Amino acid sequence: MSAMISFTLNGRVVELDGSLGEQPLLWMLRDSLGLKGAKFGCGHGGCGACTVQIDGRAVPSCTTLTKDVAGKAITTIEGLAKRLDEPTIRAWLAEQVPQCGYCQPGMLMAASALLAQDPNPTDAAIDAAMSSVLCRCGTYQRVRRAIHLAARHNWVDAPFPEARLTSLPALPGGAIRFNPWVKIARDGTVIVTAGRSEMGQGVTTSLPMMVAEELEVPMDRVRFEFAPADHAYDDPIIHRQITVGSLSMQTTWEPVRRAGAEVRERLISAAALRWNVDRAECGAENGVVLHRPSGRTLDYGALAANAAALPVPAQPPLKDFDAFRL
Repeated sequence: MSAMISFTLNGRVVELDGSLGEQPLLWMLRDSLGLKGAKFGCGHGGCGACTVQIDGRAVPSCTTLTKDVAGKAITTIEGLAKRLDEPTIRAWLAEQVPQCGYCQPGMLMAASALLAQDPNPTDAAIDAAMSSVLCRCGTYQRVRRAIHLAARHNWVDAPFPEARLTSLPALPGGAIRFNPWVKIARDGTVIVTAGRSEMGQGVTTSLPMMVAEELEVPMDRVRFEFAPADHAYDDPIIHRQITVGSLSMQTTWEPVRRAGAEVRERLISAAALRWNVDRAECGAENGVVLHRPSGRTLDYGALAANAAALPVPAQPPLKDFDAFRL
């Protein structure tokens, strides 16, 4: 019978049959011990998603054999999470670091190991320590801010995300729906429906920006709401309503722009009909339709009901990239 392998895991002693010693530590943690926090990423220690701490050092568990941790102390993300008021986790929440979240256990393990060795790290020290964990979402600036915040242990200026959400004003009621993506309220507020989930990549900013660009409206007059369950928001590649694979911008870039352009053209037509002028003399500008010869303007809110009753243009012209403001 093989000799037993003994080590400390998150503060408790674990003993395993020595025949399991050739298994990577990652599989031992996940499959034998049920700790799923360390993630499989690359399998060769290059991405850091599987990072754990061994005797306080951040180490990839996919390239570490179980036999090599005999007599050592291992800490996983589950152990870190049990620490009351753990500064890295508190700072991660305060700075809203995670996006898709897959790399975050490894990020946190590397960050806490750094702070244990260097309580007040410089930007260069942070970059060096965190370079072993890759984040395909690109959260590195948030990671750096969070580590500095964790080093200071000062949460006064860093409220949790839910505290920020309570300050959001309510959406205006009675908005007129033009298409699945765009509604206009009677006060002129443009409400953009985000047909993808917000997982940190910023779709609740980028999708409204695309509509605002085509609709020629300032961003301070644009709001967003999340989409209901509706096939109108299906991903055209996966053919279901889903947020996955960093496809949100790729698959909504053109439909959302066309939605904004379509509304713009209908607003211009509605204004021209009300003024009984040549439509070519009118244009959208800064949230109003302008009749260029006379200087008259009509706000989008005042035109919304009439514009929504007009036929939908088949091929609304999209703005040239050179004309983009945002």
